[in-house]
Formats: sequence, C-alpha cells, structure tokens
Amino acid sequence: MGRFAKAAAAGAAMLLVMLAGCAGRGQDRKPVDDPVARGWEIAAEAGSSISDDERELFEEATEGLTDLDYEPVAVIATQLVSGTNRAYLCTGTVVSPGGGVGWHVMGIYEDLGGGVRLLDIKELDITQPVLSEDPADAETVGAWTVAKPGSDVLSAEVAELFEKAMAGVEGVDFKPIALLGTQIVSGTNYLVLCYGEPVAPDTRGALYLVQIHADLDGGAEVANVGLLDLLAYV
Repeated sequence: MGRFAKAAAAGAAMLLVMLAGCAGRGQDRKPVDDPVARGWEIAAEAGSSISDDERELFEEATEGLTDLDYEPVAVIATQLVSGTNRAYLCTGTVVSPGGGVGWHVMGIYEDLGGGVRLLDIKELDITQPVLSEDPADAETVGAWTVAKPGSDVLSAEVAELFEKAMAGVEGVDFKPIALLGTQIVSGTNYLVLCYGEPVAPDTRGALYLVQIHADLDGGAEVANVGLLDLLAYV
C-alpha cells in the first residue's frame, strides 16, 4: 500500500470511529452539524441515474432560471418535512458563448400536493470544497478542470483506476457518485464524490471527496479522503 493510501486508510478508520460513536447516541444528543440530526438521509444509491420523477421535479423547479443551464446528475440526500426536500448534485453551464461549467448542489422542495419550489443553489467549488475536517495535504500542483458528466458515473478508464486505488483502502466501502474534476500533475489526479459506507455494523454512510492519483506508469493510489460537509450545501 502506498503512503497516500495508508494515510487515507487511517483517515477512514478515524472517521469510522467517529461515525460509530454518533450512531450509539440518542437522537437528542447528536451534534448540530450532523446531517442525520437535521433529518437528512444520505442517498446510498446516489450513483444510479436520475429517475424520471426526479428529473421532472428538477425541470419544474428550475424553469425560468436563465443565468446558467443546469443539468441534474444525482440526488445525494433527502429530508422528510411536510413533504420532501431533495439535494441535487448538478452541473451549471454559463449560457453565453464560451461560458464555463461548474458543480452545484440545489435544494428542491416538493409539498404533499405535488407542488415544487426551488430552495437554494450553492456552488460546489472543487478547488475549495467545504469539509467536515481537513484531510492530509496531497503533494499536488496545477489547476483543476471541471469534469463533464457522461453516460456512466465513471468512464471505463477512470473506473479501473478507482478500483485499483481502492484495493489498498480498508474500513469504508466507497461507491462513486460523480467524477468532479481532474488535475494534471506528474500523472493525473481525479476528484470523485463518493458515498462511503463503513464496513462495521450499526454505522451509517456519508459523502466523501476522494482524490485518486494515477501515475505515468498506470499505477493508482488514494491521495486524499475528505468528509464532505453536506450541511454547508443544503
């Protein structure tokens, strides 16, 4: 296991202990920065495609928005209220010619009568994501490029690198949701939003930003693992 993978495994183990501790507490004793304490449920199947109903809700809520062209990628969390709040991971492309593209988290509310309302849109800046705790620094230079979603969660090439890197990580099973960006270094870094499920019983999953480094010889290892602060985006 490479030293980055060892660091990631150690970080995952520490997060596993934190999650296990939270799982054993009563509902009234959970920290206020815990998404579950706020009623949010992380979508374990967020890597699957958007359903027709979810896409219809998204299109209805975003009708009339003209600054960016938004495209839904996944529903990453839901919250039961008097109706349902959904947190959509989506891309936003500037409508003007030559406009750039970025990642966003969009909150959409559906009431009990089927009415839909846009709650908020927050940018998920891949160069400065909001994390619950700082991961170990990776030795990287160069600018990140936003990745455009394809028909698959990861391309065959990136999926192979992801699987190769995950072979050295224990404690949490990571399921990719979306490739957020790439960075050219001595090789390539890939930033992947993942659902992470601890292997220990009675612990719950969370959203992670996993950075994979692929070297020039075809090797791959985990460079960084960060726990995404969902409440900063919903």
